[in-house]
Amino acid sequence: MKVDATAEAPKASSSRERLKNIQFRMLSPLEVSKFWNVLKALVHDAMPEDLLTDESVLRVLNCFLSGKCQAWLLFDIGGEEPRVAGMSWTRLVTDEVYGVRSCVIEMAYAYDFITEPAWARAYKQIEIFARDSGCSRIVAYSNVARVIEMAEKLGFQIQHVMLAREVNNG
Repeated sequence: MKVDATAEAPKASSSRERLKNIQFRMLSPLEVSKFWNVLKALVHDAMPEDLLTDESVLRVLNCFLSGKCQAWLLFDIGGEEPRVAGMSWTRLVTDEVYGVRSCVIEMAYAYDFITEPAWARAYKQIEIFARDSGCSRIVAYSNVARVIEMAEKLGFQIQHVMLAREVNNG
């Protein structure tokens, strides 16, 4: 598949297409540099506003380059030319206390509406990667109703509610 890796990431069309013909694949650290502009734009657009800084975007990209995090690109292959339609990133972690190895889905983001079957196919690739990496589970966090509903259909269980409070140091 030939994709223009130097192009900027596309913006969603005003009509938000419904994409079902997708390809989802993990980039090697070497490929990260080829897709740098696209990844930078996607990470910037996907990152929660309260965490978004130039430094935080660069930290994520450096994480991809070092292999500490995995960058996955979502390609729309339904048109004449494949185009980048979104991304996800994962991270492998081992809990130091319990010794449980997990694949954490840090983010999944797309410029267009991705159908549930297409997201399910993408998730299956993350599941294979997690199993091949020695993980016993996949963990994800979301406050988006559609994401939670799809995750439950994929066999995820809501086990905990994340509680967060900012600590003001002043």
